[in-house]
Amino acid sequence: MHHVNVVVLYYYFFALSGGDNYLNLIQEFVPQTLSRLIKHHWRIRQAIPLASVKLYSFQLLRGLAYIHHRAVCHRDIKPQNLLINPEQGTLKICDFGSAKILNPEEPNVSYICSRYYRAPELIFGATHYTVSIDMWSAGCVIGELLLGRPVFPGSSGVDQLVEIIKILGTPTPEQVREMNPDYSEFKFPNINGCSWEKLIRNRSSESAFPVLRRLLIYSPRIRATASNILADPFFADLIFPPPGHPPNATGHLPNGKPAPQFPSEFTESEMEYLPESLVSRIRHFQNAAAEVSRKSNEARERSSSSQSSPEAINRMQGKNPRESQSDTLRPLQLTTGKHCSACLRTSGSAISRSQTRSMAMSAVDVRAKPVVLRYNQRSARRADNRLSESVDFEATTRTAVARRVETSLSTRPHRSVSYLSQSFHPGALSENAFQSPQRPKSRNAQSNRVSVFGSSFSHKNENG
Repeated sequence: MHHVNVVVLYYYFFALSGGDNYLNLIQEFVPQTLSRLIKHHWRIRQAIPLASVKLYSFQLLRGLAYIHHRAVCHRDIKPQNLLINPEQGTLKICDFGSAKILNPEEPNVSYICSRYYRAPELIFGATHYTVSIDMWSAGCVIGELLLGRPVFPGSSGVDQLVEIIKILGTPTPEQVREMNPDYSEFKFPNINGCSWEKLIRNRSSESAFPVLRRLLIYSPRIRATASNILADPFFADLIFPPPGHPPNATGHLPNGKPAPQFPSEFTESEMEYLPESLVSRIRHFQNAAAEVSRKSNEARERSSSSQSSPEAINRMQGKNPRESQSDTLRPLQLTTGKHCSACLRTSGSAISRSQTRSMAMSAVDVRAKPVVLRYNQRSARRADNRLSESVDFEATTRTAVARRVETSLSTRPHRSVSYLSQSFHPGALSENAFQSPQRPKSRNAQSNRVSVFGSSFSHKNENG
């Protein structure tokens, strides 16, 4: 058997011990039992949240629907045999040691199933029963989740029947014959029983009682099946949530993780034995989820394509999308001022300096391979008090990307040394671009070399 709510059997082997042959099963690990969860909430005097009751009850009934469809009766459904993973909110049925494929023509033992969860037909000694005994046990488990303790805590077989009669009332002779046609010793006093609302007072305003009324009844013939009870309104928000609500009753587990999404887990083979009303809701939810997923994928693709466009890249880099790629070919200017603060900038720049003289230079394609720029200056202490500047552009690429330009600019003598910016791009100027350099402390040759966008720049001072 392979089902999401049935524990997985990985391997089995036989082993001899003391002359006996033992069957060993290797199953998947599930950390906790439903019994431990119930005892924990009973110990702290806190009711189990209704969302958790729905979550685990639905998975129990779903697993029973699967094994009953395969004509297998578990015959020992109880909280100790229901494994849960609170971190994931999942439940799995385990311990098939008492399970049997029922044959209507073959008698079965009646002393089966744990006492608190034993169906009344078993107490009356029936040997021909159906999978409805599992549904009685499931009703006892759901009632225990709501009540916090066993619903029918009998100390013996007879006392167990007394506990059932206290709540359900005395069964009629017709109900007794339906449970066991061979039972003739029916001599019980007439008791009216107790309502579920009175028994489970802290849950009086909740809708779980119709589920208990459909499961915990004497007649096995009209007792609800697992597949039919899954379509009960009590579990409706697990399959088809109302507008504006999460796709399950819990939304999120206590640890913050999302609860299981049941509609997306139902397989086509599983929906073959489910009621048509439930199947239609499942398919409607699956189609709606597929449409939402399709629209989400389309929106993600549109967002991805728009972010990869050149305009989006320019916006992310803070560039004007209207700027042309040929902006790197704009003419360059070298400006020097009275205080010898000079910078290399693009023409049309808004930066202005007082008492500056500019020298127009040819355009340089900085997109090409690195260009070597050499700047040589004679000392300002020459006898003729003239400043000689020579700017050379050498192309290191295979084809020349700049023309050699040489000119001179006459200025008044000054004691500072002109400074050239270390960047070709106005947006990449260093923080020292407009600061005057320190005056050399000696007359020895001083040489500084920097790299500008892959270009080599050499600034050399010599004694005049």
